[in-house]
Parts: sequence; C-alpha cells; structure tokens
Amino acid sequence: MKAVAILNIKGGVGKSTIAFNLAHAIERHNRSVLLVDLDMQSNLTDMAVSQPERITYSVYDLMTDDTVLPPNCVYPTVIPNVDIIPADLRLFDIQQVLNPSPTHWLCFNPGLPENSILTTMLSSIADRKSACSL
Repeated sequence: MKAVAILNIKGGVGKSTIAFNLAHAIERHNRSVLLVDLDMQSNLTDMAVSQPERITYSVYDLMTDDTVLPPNCVYPTVIPNVDIIPADLRLFDIQQVLNPSPTHWLCFNPGLPENSILTTMLSSIADRKSACSL
C-alpha cells in the first residue's frame, strides 16, 4: 500500500478537495483507496459521505477507545472502491493533548517508527487498500 499525506497548517488551501480528487483518480485506475480525515472541520468527510447520519465511529474513536476496531470505522464514500475513516469535531481534544507534536500520530509511512499511533491503527486494514490519503 502507498500512503499519501496532504498537509498544510493553513486552512482553505484545498487539502480536502485534493484528497477527494486524488482518491477518485486512483480509483479510476482500478485501485481501492482509504481516505483518513484527520481535520476536525470534517470537510473531507462531508464531501465524501452521502449519509453522514449513519456514521457511528470516527478517527477520534479509533485513537481514544481501545475497544473500537479499525474496520468498524471504515465507511463507503460516494466514489466506488473508495472508503473513509471520518473525522469529527472531537479531534480538537486530541490536538490539545498532542500539541506541539502532532506528527506522532499523523505519520503513516513505512519509513517512520512502527510505534506511531496511526500506523498501528491502520495496519490491520492497510493490506486491503492500494492507497491511503490522509
């Protein structure tokens, strides 16, 4: 699996739009994609999920509750073969705890330490996806 992280501190620069369009482009090459929305504003989730009221678990639950399994946080999107682990406003709480080192949990890269929180969480579902956009 390949991982792509789309990061920028500034808001309104198109991170969610780029992630959504990139996932669609990858899917058009017969690949499956997992989007992970790590933005507390949840713009990517709003863009990608047709029935947000059906979301039970988000990336927040995955990071804070050991009983929540990663597959339970994966939801289909409006694009075939593209799934998402959605975000919600509760991510603000995590940001406050992890600041000033948010990269500890943002990093999902085989070259980075295996103990990063996101790497650990996604390892059980990563083998079923061709790409992951964060």
